[in-house]
Amino acid sequence: MLSCKEVSRLLSESQDHKLTSWQAVQIWMHLLMCGLCRQFRRQIRFINQAISRYRILEKQLDIESACLSEDARHRFEQSIRSHSTNSPTSGK
Repeated sequence: MLSCKEVSRLLSESQDHKLTSWQAVQIWMHLLMCGLCRQFRRQIRFINQAISRYRILEKQLDIESACLSEDARHRFEQSIRSHSTNSPTSGK
């Protein structure tokens, strides 16, 4: 039977790679009897879900901040046009 220390290590490792079937069975048997390790597993899952949600939100915010509204795009284009027609290299 695995100790709590071994189970916590394996549960942590399972977040990065797949455990062997035997390791999974040993963890399952331990979790049947150990409430503290079940709580630790719930906490690891919660943290990983929070990180995943944060990464998704972070990507969405990057995309949204990179996109200009139609009005902002129109003002930006007008500003470029007015500066390019007034510049000394525009041929005037």
